[in-house]
Amino acid sequence: MNSDWNQYQDELTSDDEKTRDRAATFVGNCGADAAPILPILMEMISDKLHSPPNHQSGGFQYGEFVSAGRILQAIEVLRQSGTATKTMLKYADAAIERLPLLLRDAGGESTSLLIYVLSLIGPRMAHLAPLVLEATLRESDPRMRYRAYQFACAVSPSLLNNHPWSTFPPLDPEERGTWIQGIPWVVLICFLLLTGLEFVPRLTTSNDVEYKLPVPALPQEAKRPTELSQKIDSWLDSRVHHLDAVMVQHRGQLVYSRMFNWFRADQPHEFQSATKTISSILIGIAIDEGLIRSVDQPIAGLLPEHAGLLTGAKSQITLYHALTMQTGLRWIDFGVGNSFERIETSPDSVAFVLSEPLDSAPGEKFFYNTGSSHLLSAILQRQAGMNALEYAKRRLFEPLGVTQVSWPALPDGRTQGGWGMYLSPEDMLKIGQLLAEGGKYRGKQIISKQYVDEMFTSRVTTYLDADYGYQLWFPKDHGCDGLAAARGYGGQDIFVARDRDLVVVFTGNIGFPERNAKDVRQLLKEVIFPNFSP
Repeated sequence: MNSDWNQYQDELTSDDEKTRDRAATFVGNCGADAAPILPILMEMISDKLHSPPNHQSGGFQYGEFVSAGRILQAIEVLRQSGTATKTMLKYADAAIERLPLLLRDAGGESTSLLIYVLSLIGPRMAHLAPLVLEATLRESDPRMRYRAYQFACAVSPSLLNNHPWSTFPPLDPEERGTWIQGIPWVVLICFLLLTGLEFVPRLTTSNDVEYKLPVPALPQEAKRPTELSQKIDSWLDSRVHHLDAVMVQHRGQLVYSRMFNWFRADQPHEFQSATKTISSILIGIAIDEGLIRSVDQPIAGLLPEHAGLLTGAKSQITLYHALTMQTGLRWIDFGVGNSFERIETSPDSVAFVLSEPLDSAPGEKFFYNTGSSHLLSAILQRQAGMNALEYAKRRLFEPLGVTQVSWPALPDGRTQGGWGMYLSPEDMLKIGQLLAEGGKYRGKQIISKQYVDEMFTSRVTTYLDADYGYQLWFPKDHGCDGLAAARGYGGQDIFVARDRDLVVVFTGNIGFPERNAKDVRQLLKEVIFPNFSP
C-alpha cells in the first residue's frame, strides 16, 4: 500500500466524522485503483454491523459501504474486459467472499446498504437472491425494499419481472412471524425464477401490472458490415471504456447495435435521470387528453391538497417552471443528508419537495432539481387518478410495445418522477423514435406534434454547456446543431437529431460518469454524426 493509501487509512479511522466521510467518498471515486483499501473498508463494515445505524447522524457508515461497492463494481468491469490486475482481483475476490456472511449478520440500515453493494457488483451476485429476499422480508424499512429492488434490477431480468421488489408491504410485528414461516417457499420460487422456469405465478401489486403485447423485438445485434459500423467498432475497441450499450437508428432502421458487460439489448438497464424525459412526455399526453389545461397552470391548482404549502412567492410556481427546472426550490443531489435520502423515507414526497425553501424566485433561473421533476409525477397521479407508472403503461408504453419497464414508487405511493426507471436499450430507441417523428410511432400519433415541438424548444441556458427544454437537454458540444437528449447519470442517454432522422442510445456503468460522458461526446462528434448529413 503506497503512502497515499496510508493517508486515507488514517482519515478513514479518524475520530472526526466529516474527515471520515470525505475520505470514504474520495476512495470510492477512485474506483478500481482503490483496491488496496478494500480490506480496510470490509473490516470496518464488519465491525459496524452490530452497531446502531449511523446513517442519519453522519455519513461514515454510508460512505464506507458505497465506497466498497464502487470499488468492487469498477474491478468487476475490468475483470470482464480482462484488464484487471492480479492484485485487484485478489482484494475483490476476498471482499466478495465475505459478503454473504455480512448479509446474514446485518440488520437495519446495514442490510440495506449491503444489498446496494451487491447490486453494484451485478449478475455475479444473483446466487444471493434468496438471502436478499429473506433479508427484505425481515425488515420493515422502506429503504430496504428500494435497495432490494435495485438488486433485482441489476442481477436478473426474470427476478425483476416476477417479484415486486419495490413494493413489499411494511411488516407489522404481529405479521412478521407469518412471513418468516413462508420464507422457504419464497426462496424456492426465487430459485425457480433464476433457473428460467416460466410457470411460477407472478406476484402483482397495483404498482406492477403484468401485460404482454405481440410486438416483435428488435434484433440483438444489427448486421454491421457497413463503413459506419467498422468505424464505431474500431473506436470502441481501441480503448478501455465503461459503456454497456451503443445503438444507432436512422430513418427508423437499426444500423448499429453492440452490447458490453453482460447486458443484452432487450434487458432493462437503469435509466437514471433520463426518467425525467418520460415524465415530460406523459405531461404532454395528459394535456392532449384535457387532464391538464396548459403548462402555464399554477402548481397549487394542480395539487390542491398541498396548496397550503404554496403561499407567498411559491404560489407563482407553474407547471412550466417544473418542466424547465425553474421552480427555485432547494434540492441537494449529493453528500450526507441529500434530498434523495430524505425523500425516499418521507411520508409525503410532495410535501417534502414543496416545503423546501426558495433559493431563487420562480422563473428566475435554471437550477437542476429532481424534486421538481417528481412534482410532474404527483400532478399526473392527481389529475389522471392513477400513478405515473400506470398512466405510462396505458398511454405510452403499451402503444410503443414496451413490455419490460420498471419504475418504483416512493413510500407514499407516488412514482419517482425524476429517477429510478429501468428500460432496455431497445425500448429507449422507441422513445427516441417517437420524439424524432413528432410524437408518432408506426403511424399512430401517441403524443401531439405540437407538444413535441414545444419539448424541442430551448427554454433556458444552463451552467452545463447545454440549453434545457421540457425535461430535455440541448447539448452544445456534441457535433450536431439542434440535438436533443434525455440524459441520465453515468451515460444513460437518448440522443435525437430530428433533422437527420437519427436516434442514438447509450447505457453505461454509473461508476464512471465523467469518463462515460466524455466517451459519448467524442463518439458522437468524431464518428457517428459526421456520417449523417442533415
